[in-house]
Amino acid sequence: MKEKGIFQKISVVCGYTSFSTAFILLVWLLLTKAGASQVYVASMSASAFFCFSAGVVLMTMGKANLPNLSPGK
Repeated sequence: MKEKGIFQKISVVCGYTSFSTAFILLVWLLLTKAGASQVYVASMSASAFFCFSAGVVLMTMGKANLPNLSPGK
């Protein structure tokens, strides 16, 4: 298997950032939900879901084991 490239390493870092952002958004939502409007709650929930989903995709891309397709090997 080929070593992880720079873009895979960046993808893993962005994935962890997306997961932490989703967690922060959910905590913020739980703290401010009582006085917030339904539009605000829906917007924060959608943002948290997007960040979590993006984190899953980015972590999958970053952790993939890519084969070495060099013609010399």
